[in-house]
Amino acid sequence: MPSASYQAFEPLRVPIFRRFWFSSMASNFGGLIQTVAAAWMMTALTGNAEMVALVQTCATLPMMLISLPAGALADIYERRNIMLVAQLTMLLVASVLTGLTLAEITTPIVLLAATFLIAAGTALHAPAWQASMYDQVPREALESAASLNSMGFNMARSLGPATGGLLVAAFGVAAAFAVNAVSYLGLIATLLTWKRPPRERLLPPEGVGQAIMAGIRFVSLSPALIAVLVRAGTFGLCGSGIWALTAILARDALDGGPAVFGLLLGGFGAGAVVGAILRAAIPMTRERLTKTCTFAFGTSAILLGLSHHLALSILLMAVAGGAWVMVLTGLSVTVQFIAPRWVVGRAIAINQISIFAGMAFGSWFWGFVANALNVELAFIASGVAMLASLMLAFVFPLTTDEAPDLTPARSQPIDDLQGPVGANDGPIVVTIEYRVRPANFRAFVVAMEDLGRIRRRNGAHRWTLHQDMDDPTRWVERFHSLTWIDHLRRQTRHTLADQTVHDRVAALREEPLVVNRMLERRISTALIAPPIDRMPEI
Repeated sequence: MPSASYQAFEPLRVPIFRRFWFSSMASNFGGLIQTVAAAWMMTALTGNAEMVALVQTCATLPMMLISLPAGALADIYERRNIMLVAQLTMLLVASVLTGLTLAEITTPIVLLAATFLIAAGTALHAPAWQASMYDQVPREALESAASLNSMGFNMARSLGPATGGLLVAAFGVAAAFAVNAVSYLGLIATLLTWKRPPRERLLPPEGVGQAIMAGIRFVSLSPALIAVLVRAGTFGLCGSGIWALTAILARDALDGGPAVFGLLLGGFGAGAVVGAILRAAIPMTRERLTKTCTFAFGTSAILLGLSHHLALSILLMAVAGGAWVMVLTGLSVTVQFIAPRWVVGRAIAINQISIFAGMAFGSWFWGFVANALNVELAFIASGVAMLASLMLAFVFPLTTDEAPDLTPARSQPIDDLQGPVGANDGPIVVTIEYRVRPANFRAFVVAMEDLGRIRRRNGAHRWTLHQDMDDPTRWVERFHSLTWIDHLRRQTRHTLADQTVHDRVAALREEPLVVNRMLERRISTALIAPPIDRMPEI
């Protein structure tokens, strides 16, 4: 059996992934220097704990506001171009912030605005980047690739904050902002030279608004995804105190400056690197590992609130860092394993929204607690909240580590791409008649409920199941697609995992099926619309 380190580093054998990994790590390095500089600059501009915590809020809020449109764009357009736009935007904002800081005209509002815009670029980049990992490494290497990305980010975190603190102390915050601007260049060069084969499309892409609604519908009808979102969001909410208030902890509890702040964040990053490497060697299910790491993080936060010794605080930050990366990396990979490719960018984005919405609100809330009481009690309270969140495992359990087979069941729609009607004509009404023996009624209804959830998740509307009152063995399934093109899209979203539900239904019914497709006519349009001459055979 390969060693854990071999498994963890295997994706680096792929040249394009290796290039992305190193350039992303450099960009993350600059971003973390930016974070340290922004937080410390706000501490210097205003001593108010809520204003300092708002830096973290502005760094996380865009994930809640922009991630879902970004995920829709990642699913329907070329991901490479989206990532380029995001990186160029961040380069421009970081350069402007450097100039304003050198001119000594940066105000708290300007600093918050720049932090927000840079975070917006990150939010636009992230879904496309995570979804594109499928284009860089094999499916079996996906979890190792995700762990490597987390490890790279946290390697940058282990060095970036300390470097940022030293840069701020030696050369000022403008130098730190300039380093961040330069750090985007490597990733931009990698994207410009990435020769990615274009995605083949049999059908035209959805509009952004329609794609967003389709993503929300898919996630809302996927219990496994709902469980991930709740657990990830709660973890971000309870754990955000460490992210928001470490600068205040360094200043008030440890009597330190920017270098101490950097060392604390460096300890967090070093622990995260170790956690990412050890993840492959820990023989635990995601549920058990999530609960163990939640307990470790909560305990560390409580002890950080009680500690007044730098070495002990760095050690506790390392434990929290390892727990943080193990939980959120595991949950993020779970999303990619249980979301089909047609909607994976949106599923990733919604998971990020859940995490960062929790972090954005939590950053403000724990800052409010620190301002009203003190930073030590805020850390203790956030740790207690994290321990209490363990109860969610009973209500929202995570699925097993076995991933469903999300291979598309068919490469093209069943029906003719040209169709008997126009692409935007509709609604299209489908009815399917089943014959079921009385002994199978109960099992058939249960199976059909699962099938109806799959159909609605894939785009069907107004799904219903009817039983004939005069002939109880006759059942009719009915659902709508808004247009003919939506009808075709729904047919291409069927996966091999979905097929197992169809097989359950097939085992309970009698042959043959009777399928009808109809164009819904309203009186006003039926009077002027020409009749349909034919409908294709199913």
